[in-house]
Amino acid sequence: MNKFHLKLLKYFKPFLILPLPLILILILILILISSGNYAYALNVDEKLPLRILKTSDSKQTILINRGVEDGLVVGDHARFYLTTGVVARGVLVELSPSRSVWALYRVIAPDDLIANKVMNLKITPPVKLTNDPTKMLARDEVNPTPPESIVLAEGADDVEKILSTEEKKDLTAMAKSVADAAPYVSDDTWELWSGLHISAMTTTNSKGSDGGGTVGNSRVLDFKLGLEKYFANQQRWYHKISFYTFFQYDRSEATNMDGYNLNNTILGAGLGSNYHFVNSPLSIGRPIIFIGGDYAMGTTQDQTIERTTGNGNDLKGKFSSFAVGGGVKYYFGKGFGLRAIVDYYRRAEVYANTGGTDNYTKINQGPRVWLGLSYRW
Repeated sequence: MNKFHLKLLKYFKPFLILPLPLILILILILILISSGNYAYALNVDEKLPLRILKTSDSKQTILINRGVEDGLVVGDHARFYLTTGVVARGVLVELSPSRSVWALYRVIAPDDLIANKVMNLKITPPVKLTNDPTKMLARDEVNPTPPESIVLAEGADDVEKILSTEEKKDLTAMAKSVADAAPYVSDDTWELWSGLHISAMTTTNSKGSDGGGTVGNSRVLDFKLGLEKYFANQQRWYHKISFYTFFQYDRSEATNMDGYNLNNTILGAGLGSNYHFVNSPLSIGRPIIFIGGDYAMGTTQDQTIERTTGNGNDLKGKFSSFAVGGGVKYYFGKGFGLRAIVDYYRRAEVYANTGGTDNYTKINQGPRVWLGLSYRW
């Protein structure tokens, strides 16, 4: 027995005392581990829905949430595409159980290669990246950064922008497998939203020992309907800012001690803007914190009506208002969402005084709480 055999015996001696069945099981496990990366490899034309986790500044490298567990293998080639068509083509260069790094050698729509973007990949036949063998992207080049320049060989640039009818059907079917509430960033940048504050109470006014009094109402209805615009490009500074225009209707009713109904109605429109923190304003499945403000103008009507006779005063004027505050938004799948807002509101109403030279002015101000629904597209 030579020295080489003695070394082998030294290393494997601890295993010789194991039962033969256990040794066979260990060998089988080692075989499965060593071949596991290829046991469930995807075939050409197989497809996977995915989410981009990170992109390089050059858009030549992406990290996605698919890996060995999904059947991917280092060296796989794939097309990445949306309903609008193919986005890019690349080769898998680094792999983990649930993540993979792809070097993109053909980029068609760089604006779609952003973090949290949901799309699909389709395994394609390998292509020769260059006619020069010294510049081939070898399988052992497991590097998160692709070569600075990858020259395509003749026939390798076969990516078409337009999807086939079969691919569109496949894409629709795969989209259903992506959970609506799974966190990601949407590319829907228009939103129709509403805000509502309601209170409805009864009031009892008593004159004390003099006797008498009135029973009436104290009601408030504040309603907003807005259209908000977001910006999809996460690489730009203005991505966290949104702008909106809105329609506003407010009505309040109260009863005073003498039994008069005091009614106030405003109708107007305005403009506003929000700034969003932490998560992207287009996030789905994540809370979005924001602050903002708006300004509005419109008409107002102030009424004092005697309940028994229906007589009273009816003043018409104009108002201007502003609000600053913050809140939280949350969006589900299919474009629907909720929002809650706390703001400080100030409204100035001006009425022409028919009995004198000065105008009649009324100021309403204080905190408000809003709840609303929204829909994005």
